[in-house]
Amino acid sequence: SISNLGYASDLGPFQGRILDAETKEPIEGVVVLIEWRQYRLSSLFENTIFYDAQETLTDKNGEFSMSGIWVINPWTRLMLEANVMMYKSGYEAISLGSWKGLLEAKSWRQPAELKGYSRGNYILQVEDGKPVIVLKKLAMDERKKVGPPSRPSTIPIKKMKLLTKEVNKERIEQGLTPFELGDY
Repeated sequence: SISNLGYASDLGPFQGRILDAETKEPIEGVVVLIEWRQYRLSSLFENTIFYDAQETLTDKNGEFSMSGIWVINPWTRLMLEANVMMYKSGYEAISLGSWKGLLEAKSWRQPAELKGYSRGNYILQVEDGKPVIVLKKLAMDERKKVGPPSRPSTIPIKKMKLLTKEVNKERIEQGLTPFELGDY
């Protein structure tokens, strides 16, 4: 576990809890997807490329844990950043940007100071170095307006099986055709 926020790393481990923004109850089955991107210094047009991705689901207590990745090359370690996406059908998808940046943010109660937050989702608090993140439940009209999250284009579909399944659940609830594997 991350025992000290000063040692937060974009390589892992990753642990946290996800609660309903209104009820503060844990949410089971939230997809937590972490994508590692590597900075490229050689290109003027594309500054990051896909390195790896992992996903997991929250348990009945709303908790998730992911070991992360091992990278031996110190140069590569310095060039990697973990971008985090969280999604469950019926809730607003959130993207939290850099995990390390997220845990090192100076203010936990002012989401405007944190990059990557959309439409009022934020970190409620930090418990033992683990963020407690809240997701906003959406009414069906909001869900239809916002729609499920778009596919992170850099991640291979085989690395997003849980996310694809959850997006399809949302599409079916909205009366849309689910994606075939590879179409998302």
